[in-house]
Amino acid sequence: MSYIRRRTSNNTIFKNIGIRRRTNISHSCQNFVPASSRFNNNNSASNTSKTNRTKKPFTDRSNLEIQKERHVQNEENMTQHNDYDFFESEIQDIEEESIIQIEDNTIIQDVVGEKNRVRDNNSNEDIGCIIETRNSHVSQRIELVKILKHPEFKCNKVPNNLASLKRYRNGLPLLPVKSHSVRIDSRQTPSTSNSRKDAYYFSILDHIKTILSNPSLKNNMYFGPGIEVSTNRTEFWHGTLWQESPLFGCKKMTINNIMFFTGEFIQYRIESNTKIGRILAFVTDKNNNTKIKVQQFLYNYELPRNFHSAARDSTKLRMTDWVIMISESRIITRISVWLKDNQESSSYDYKVDEILYKFNNRYMMRPIKFRHYHPSEYIKLHPSPLGIQTLKIFIDLYFDDFGTFRTSYYSLGGLYVQFGNFPLKLRQQLKNHFLIGLVPFGSNFEDFIRPFINDLLILQKGLFMKIGNEEYWISGGLGVVTADLP
Repeated sequence: MSYIRRRTSNNTIFKNIGIRRRTNISHSCQNFVPASSRFNNNNSASNTSKTNRTKKPFTDRSNLEIQKERHVQNEENMTQHNDYDFFESEIQDIEEESIIQIEDNTIIQDVVGEKNRVRDNNSNEDIGCIIETRNSHVSQRIELVKILKHPEFKCNKVPNNLASLKRYRNGLPLLPVKSHSVRIDSRQTPSTSNSRKDAYYFSILDHIKTILSNPSLKNNMYFGPGIEVSTNRTEFWHGTLWQESPLFGCKKMTINNIMFFTGEFIQYRIESNTKIGRILAFVTDKNNNTKIKVQQFLYNYELPRNFHSAARDSTKLRMTDWVIMISESRIITRISVWLKDNQESSSYDYKVDEILYKFNNRYMMRPIKFRHYHPSEYIKLHPSPLGIQTLKIFIDLYFDDFGTFRTSYYSLGGLYVQFGNFPLKLRQQLKNHFLIGLVPFGSNFEDFIRPFINDLLILQKGLFMKIGNEEYWISGGLGVVTADLP
């Protein structure tokens, strides 16, 4: 089998992608060992080498002596062949044969074969791509071949040295890597470890700006109000969190020249009856019609018979978990309701101290302090500027530990995010998972995630962000966290 020995510094072979420089043929001939089968045309040299081998008696020689003897024989054979064109073809055959031996794949042979070899006109050099695929994935090799065969691929742009490669890398729109100091628990690390270590991370704000700057990603993101669907709820904007939270959904709407906000109490009409309710969300249906999601409150006479009270208080209501969808035209006016688990208001129209619910097919009552709070009660946002488009970001955070080495019992924590504004099909793709950072061995998770929380607080308040030539008001928050139980 023909093989290539160590080559000179001017003819270095890179394992992934490199540049093979053609040197003087006489110099190249000294750096390879051709197979004996390639020199059968010279019978005298072949017979001479055979007779020399048979006449020597058998001795227990060292490998170094055998290699020296073979090297001398090869030099004698090479001096007897003055046809450098023959050696040129031999070198080319050996190079191609060695490449094929690295990976037994015809597609590699097509890339590095003679008919696809490209010459750089500026430096008069042959550019060859040597692919080491022993530990590579098949899809990665296919993608590399597509790039090399692409008509817009310019071989003269391939960097000739590491300094040029670093210069090109510095010009790429890469995310800045930030760091902060974290504590290291000595009980989980070797005794020689330091008490503090730098932890590196990417800012979630930088991720957001990079994604919004990419039109192919931004055009696939959803920034509208929640959508109410009865079946096939596959997206985050189909859920209750997106619809009711002011961080993601629509928090206000103008109806009959009056501005209504989520969490407010209203009086509305159903047929000929007047009802009391609370605005949970402004949503759209499958026909893109605006609807108002209302939580129902009941008067005393609307309660089940066993809860009717003799002392009728016209200002007292009961909260329920019943939800109804109404149109804008059914709203009558805004009213004031005092929920008795809150501080008493100076003036109010109605008061609520109990919740009506159904359990095991029976109606029951519980105190108002056990109610579910609406997101508008604990999320306070800065008003968005007028005349500037607002984009709300839904963040889905993932965290999990994994073993770095096969036999190591130390675990490394991976923290990464997805954006709920993408549809499910794009969220399932690995390239749309964005790394925040890796929690170092023995560090405290609370110390590591502190910069991420600070960025979330900034995002929740809102900030200006210039994307291209346009300026946006960016807000949002943490919607979902996926992690193992402690």
